[in-house]
Amino acid sequence: MVAADRAQASLTVAERHLNIELPQACEVLLDLPEYRPFLVAPGDPHGCLRVHWVGQAELHADWVSRSLARGHPFEYRPILNCSTVKQRYLTRQPDELYLLDLAVADFLQPSTWTMESFAFPPVDVARYLRGRIFCLLASHMAAGEGLLLHGSGFVIDGIAAAAIGPCDAGKTTAARLIRGDRLLSDDVVAVTDVGTQPRLHATPLGRESDGLGSAPLRAIFFPRKQATFSLQPLTARQALIRSAAEQADTFQSLFNPYGGLAVRNLGRLFRKVPAYELGFSLDGIDREAIRHVLSGS
Repeated sequence: MVAADRAQASLTVAERHLNIELPQACEVLLDLPEYRPFLVAPGDPHGCLRVHWVGQAELHADWVSRSLARGHPFEYRPILNCSTVKQRYLTRQPDELYLLDLAVADFLQPSTWTMESFAFPPVDVARYLRGRIFCLLASHMAAGEGLLLHGSGFVIDGIAAAAIGPCDAGKTTAARLIRGDRLLSDDVVAVTDVGTQPRLHATPLGRESDGLGSAPLRAIFFPRKQATFSLQPLTARQALIRSAAEQADTFQSLFNPYGGLAVRNLGRLFRKVPAYELGFSLDGIDREAIRHVLSGS
């Protein structure tokens, strides 16, 4: 039962349904263009995100213990997001939470994939909600056969590819220059079935997307801006080392809180999907060379 002053919605991403419950005042966030194509009718969820706004006056150890643990404090795996955007683990003593100066506190219950998230204003609510959805989805997928990647995904002739890398590497620019038939997402993409038949999925965590969709993943590109076009194959080991460093630098929550599960899945992914360093200029990209790579010819 959701309280009258709470809003509820359901997102579907990479075949996973996330129920989201947040203060009524933030309901407008779920009507942003990036979320709209992924909204579905509430159903049997794979995970649940509950967002709460609290003031510093309410941050009391006993209150936190009652509100977050809901009678099962030792089932929760607390994850702390400090104002420095670094993460560290909390002990099972709620007093430690009370003693720390927080902007955001997340408590994840892996048995039900329920995240209780508490924000202490002022906070950028749009960025905050995006981050919470990211963390819950990333943890859920990393525990199985999937992961999230910081990159742009596109589809050509029914086959998907991802351009991944750190900020300003040229991921979105490369995807646009390739002129794929469909843009899955321009900032965060999801991968499922990493050990068998990897599949790339759109997510609502970027700024642009052609909506809900997925396709078999056949190549991963590491874009690099340069004077001329080039396409250099990478070994699975080279791709893993480069990706782990670049992805962890931007999305630390993928690699720290979940016992290395995302790194494990990343290694399995590069053993299944070939990787390339893609050099390109703003003058364009050899689209036919990309198509040859995706078709395996």
